[in-house]
Amino acid sequence: MEKVLRFIDLSVFVLIMWGMASAIPPNFIWFKPISVLIADSDVGSPPQISVGRIIYHPVLMSYQVAIRDVGNSNTVCDTSGGPFTYEPSALIPDDADLEWWVGGEGLCWPLNPGTYIAETCWTVEKPFWGLVPPKTICLNSNTFTIHP
Repeated sequence: MEKVLRFIDLSVFVLIMWGMASAIPPNFIWFKPISVLIADSDVGSPPQISVGRIIYHPVLMSYQVAIRDVGNSNTVCDTSGGPFTYEPSALIPDDADLEWWVGGEGLCWPLNPGTYIAETCWTVEKPFWGLVPPKTICLNSNTFTIHP
């Protein structure tokens, strides 16, 4: 009977630890998005983008970007990429634009004239060596306008 109780105690302890690890948000240990700022632009040129984020240590992540038309809430672009290893030393290019941000290759550009918002989500693919489910954190950009 004592062995059964020890096994139950150990099982409860493991479940509690797993639950606590599952509850830790991505921005606490792996990746903290701060801002995604997208400039207004004209139809002929992709808007410049400025991104603030902290990568605490190398981490395997994927991303998804959804761009919505503010006027009617329709999603006009939804793209994703990865998984990639995000490195703390990685820099966003000074000339980064929306086309680069969504993965290039004309995936979400050009956009029609209008006002938009972009939601970017990052997913830590194997937190704690895959012992807990993937963790996702999302951040909305400012609204930006594409002028005719």
